[in-house]
Amino acid sequence: MQTNRLSHARRIILGLGAAMALALTGCQSPVITNFTQPTVPTNPSQIYTISARIAPKAIGLVKGSIIPRIIIDGKSYTMTPGSVGQDIYDFEYQIPAGRDELRYYFIVEYQVSRDGIISTREDYSPVQTLKIIGRHALSLSANRGPVGARIGIYGRGFTAADTVTFDGSSVQSQLDSPTSISFYVPAVPVNQNYTVAVGDSVVGTFRVDAGGAPVSAYRPAQQPAPAGGSLGAGTANSAQPAPSGATTPSTVAVPAEFTVTPSSINIAEKETVTLTFASPVVLTARTIVDVTTDIPDSVIMPEVFIPGGSNTTSVSVEGGKPGTGHLYVRGPGSSKEIRIPVTVRSK
Repeated sequence: MQTNRLSHARRIILGLGAAMALALTGCQSPVITNFTQPTVPTNPSQIYTISARIAPKAIGLVKGSIIPRIIIDGKSYTMTPGSVGQDIYDFEYQIPAGRDELRYYFIVEYQVSRDGIISTREDYSPVQTLKIIGRHALSLSANRGPVGARIGIYGRGFTAADTVTFDGSSVQSQLDSPTSISFYVPAVPVNQNYTVAVGDSVVGTFRVDAGGAPVSAYRPAQQPAPAGGSLGAGTANSAQPAPSGATTPSTVAVPAEFTVTPSSINIAEKETVTLTFASPVVLTARTIVDVTTDIPDSVIMPEVFIPGGSNTTSVSVEGGKPGTGHLYVRGPGSSKEIRIPVTVRSK
């Protein structure tokens, strides 16, 4: 009986020793440790460095036998020693155009020697994911300003396809660089706050202030629309400052509301009429006036914009095919859409 008790106790001690050895093994560093961040910002070259610490802990490891590889899309690539520390290996991968996510895993092959016999072993990591952040909006250059002001947004990954929105509504914007995009404060009710976003990335809150006072500016010279032109398809219009000697500086009265003069158009085919657009604020930068029509074959006119430093512009509208309809205008400072009745008669 005593011998059996001693044998049982011996088995318990042996079992505890094995458990302790397993626990100690679990505390060791893993063979492969991924050092690559799961999300990284985009870069123009689309080349990304994937790094990992690869350090097999096998007894009898043959020095210099470690061969680390990375598997991407089923293809195997050999990793090279990095420059930041021991056992660190890197691989630079250029992600194909159009992709913003990468799945990969590591494999390490090495040799061990036991009793003079060399054998090859292989370990591998779980599947890893790398997400490319194509756009990240960080801050606004200003958090308030009047209608027509040009405001910058700073971040990274901007492209010409990005859209800036005010409370979900698109506004006129311009790509300055991959780290900067600017927009013009739209004609919205003043003294209110609006959420500014680039795509689905919220940048911050912008307050639209009231503004407007008489200023000294050049009245633009009037130029007729090009023959055969169409609505919004002009290469030049009267929004350009007048050349020296053509006009003289004058004080432009700033209206309380965006206006269009005359308030209706009645012309014959090939006849022209001058439309004048006036903003309630002096604009700090060139700003497009949104003009559309329900009779595009009857109205021929260039794109309308107000130059920076002014609050007015004039364009020439030519009668096309006979028809009756409207021009629909929204400009800086518009609280509502302006409808201009249009009639084009046969000669």
